[in-house]
Amino acid sequence: MIPTLADWDGAATAQGSVTADTLNYRSLPNLQAPILGTWPRNTVLTIYCRVEKWLLVQAHATGWSHSAYIQVA
Repeated sequence: MIPTLADWDGAATAQGSVTADTLNYRSLPNLQAPILGTWPRNTVLTIYCRVEKWLLVQAHATGWSHSAYIQVA
């Protein structure tokens, strides 16, 4: 089962920031999932969990982004 933020107990695991010019966030942790939106470079993200190379993150919205483009603090 893929966790969502609604499944989470509210405790963030870390913070990070976007290193790409823009970073997509998706509904599920895979490239075939719909893109819900994008974050610009240096957006600070709250990280909730990891599934393989994907992170469930939140800024002004919540979604899954690839960890290669997030610098974890």
